[in-house]
Amino acid sequence: MRGTTVPSINFRIINIRPEHKAEVREVIATANGYDHRDPDIHTVDISELLEEFPQGQFAAVITQDGKEKVIGVGITMRTSYPPTAKPKPWMDMLGDYYKVRNHEDNGDWLYGIDIAVLPQYQGNGVAGALYKARLGLVHTYDLKGWYAGCLPMGYHTYQDILTPHQYVAKVIRGELRDPTISVQMHRGLKPMGIIEDYYDEEKTGGIAVLMVWQPEAKRRIKVQSSVRRHVISSYNHSHKVL
Repeated sequence: MRGTTVPSINFRIINIRPEHKAEVREVIATANGYDHRDPDIHTVDISELLEEFPQGQFAAVITQDGKEKVIGVGITMRTSYPPTAKPKPWMDMLGDYYKVRNHEDNGDWLYGIDIAVLPQYQGNGVAGALYKARLGLVHTYDLKGWYAGCLPMGYHTYQDILTPHQYVAKVIRGELRDPTISVQMHRGLKPMGIIEDYYDEEKTGGIAVLMVWQPEAKRRIKVQSSVRRHVISSYNHSHKVL
């Protein structure tokens, strides 16, 4: 049985501008299944990032009715906190409640804060283009690499029969496909372990997979024993970090 064909679209990647902030909120909220008009729904506040690191904030845009429309976003910051240190929850990485206060101009790692694409435009290579933009930053600024906490967005389908750790183990081994973890692995990111209490999201079990990408010339990263104490066990219960 053939899958549904997604019509191709013409889009381009640009840096987010202040006038895009409302659309950025709409994209992130909608991509995660929420109503962006609900005042109780919070998304990352990029106001300070647009001043401190505008070149690290990306939008995928199309032209609709003669106007620019944001259909996807990629939010990043620089940090000197390496992925080999004790993993932090998403809020702690940002620095404040949904506000990014921990960007470091001289940070030697890129941290992926968020990436989202409006559902009706998924399957057109938008997310892939946003990921490429991130990789471009690593090369442009000669960074050690980039990392992020990847939410297992497919876990809710199996939550009645698998624990979050069991689900992730199966995804890493290729027995199940997760819409975020599997795709990031395909793009060359390496799963390094599980971060507990990463983000308060019931359908992901509250965890995230620590994913790391480095340019080939800099792929010397090794997970130290200190990380083994904080990144939750292994995907095969042998207490090794992948």
